Amino acid sequence: MKPLITIGKKWLEQPIEERNKIFKETLYGRYMAKYDEEMLDEFFIYWAYFEEGDRTMRFEEIKNKKFHIGRRLGTWSIGYKKKKSRLKAFNRGKRTIDMSNITNWTNKGDDSYDERL
Repeated sequence: MKPLITIGKKWLEQPIEERNKIFKETLYGRYMAKYDEEMLDEFFIYWAYFEEGDRTMRFEEIKNKKFHIGRRLGTWSIGYKKKKSRLKAFNRGKRTIDMSNITNWTNKGDDSYDERL
């Protein structure tokens, strides 16, 4: 399983499902120990994208016809870590409101509320 996939005529002659399988096996087989599985899933979904009737996947459409999985994963992981830390910060800022002690939203029976009217 090479981390570099050369996209040439021989590669593209294989059925797209077979190429997808090879790409997935290479990605997970080689990098599962190094990277988070969730990140690998996102990477795979993005780069192996194709629709029915397509002849190529997204990673096969690059200009230089060589796709070095390790280098791409290195760059991807930087963005992934930034995204995860922003999400953690966002979730840390969330507050929950205890609604169990609130009985009436209209404030009926609250004298101070009636006096303000």
